[in-house]
Amino acid sequence: MNSTLEAQRFYGSTKRHKKLSLSITGSFLLKILLLLLSVCNAKAQSLPAYPSLTFNSPVLVSGTDLQVGAVYNFPNVTVGVDARVTIMGMSGGAWLSEIDNTTGAGYYDAFQPYVGAAANDTSYIDWKFVFKKAGTNIDTILPVLAVTGVDVDGDASALKEFIQAATPGSFALDQGTHLNFSFDGVRSTATSTIDNYALIDTANKGSMFQMNFTNINTILYRNGAITTGGSQVRQTSIYFKSFFNYQVVLPVKLLSFDAKTNNNATDIKWSASSEDGLQFYTVQKSDDGHAWKNIARVNPGMIGNTNAYSITDHEENNNTVYYRLLQMNTNGSATYSKAIRIDITDLLSSRITNSYAANNKIDLQIKTKTNDDYVFDIYTINGVKVTSAKYKIYSGTNQYAINLPAATAKGILLLVVRNKTGRLIYNNKIPVI
Repeated sequence: MNSTLEAQRFYGSTKRHKKLSLSITGSFLLKILLLLLSVCNAKAQSLPAYPSLTFNSPVLVSGTDLQVGAVYNFPNVTVGVDARVTIMGMSGGAWLSEIDNTTGAGYYDAFQPYVGAAANDTSYIDWKFVFKKAGTNIDTILPVLAVTGVDVDGDASALKEFIQAATPGSFALDQGTHLNFSFDGVRSTATSTIDNYALIDTANKGSMFQMNFTNINTILYRNGAITTGGSQVRQTSIYFKSFFNYQVVLPVKLLSFDAKTNNNATDIKWSASSEDGLQFYTVQKSDDGHAWKNIARVNPGMIGNTNAYSITDHEENNNTVYYRLLQMNTNGSATYSKAIRIDITDLLSSRITNSYAANNKIDLQIKTKTNDDYVFDIYTINGVKVTSAKYKIYSGTNQYAINLPAATAKGILLLVVRNKTGRLIYNNKIPVI
């Protein structure tokens, strides 16, 4: 999550961390799940015996407490296993005020960090969980694991929470879920509405989203919020335990999908596993994200392996273009990956000169190919906005200076650059010396 600090915490009778929920009736959701089963070639199955992990008493192993790069050890999460948790990133003004609070609402065994959500932004924290043999730095593999987001809801006003993880083996939602579910071929995501539900309570399955993994050593997990109001501090609850007696298994696991310009061409790469029911891939291209044309057909690799693919689009792109994968299954159904946008107005390079030690400013040199409007927001490391500036960016090399308030303290600032549509163009940490 992202952002500016709201000093209020939720203890006792007040909610520690509320989320939103989408009012979908059980029968309607069941239809959605059945549609997923048919369109995605998925199938509902009984769950195996997932272990219940215990996350408490974290010890800082390296890095700065509550900052990006910090690594914590949670000892004996299950017999003979420790969990190493790393803060991989904080985006959109998100911040962390407590790594694991187990004294108030929620559950002692769950992983319950306090995270800050920025005002009027989409903010989130990226986590990495790695499992180690207890008392060592040796990786170990868990045969099966369930990870459940609990109390994924809103604040009854202007905030929605979401959770996301890369390529779980399957997922589970309550038939009366309050959440919106999506799968882009790489990540499963559950997003709440602004509706708020009392406390952190596993009896409220409508606000829970479970992701199931097999033969797992490392999990990349994201939790965040979408706000249209002020900043908040929220307590989240991630329970490494199964709460559902069924699962929905998705077919092809798209492990990665990327497109990058290469001189006058575009290189498109992806990797995938679990391709048993796949007939072929079709790489598609669009100028507007709506009308698509086929540019290549690729047959799947060896069944049972993780396969990597690449093609090159030799057509020069002079404007914004989109790429996606169509996955044609052997049963005649088709699914689509997320769409990747290649934007010619993206910053091709940015260089930041730290000259503000003497004159309290940030000097920027930006190179682009076309004209656009950019918003430059400066935040403290805790997500408090320091200043903001808007500039017209022209094709070629641009140089600008962002003046900082005279009272700006020494430390680390975060520069966030967005275009006029609000899309993130660039972000970077800047030391104030």
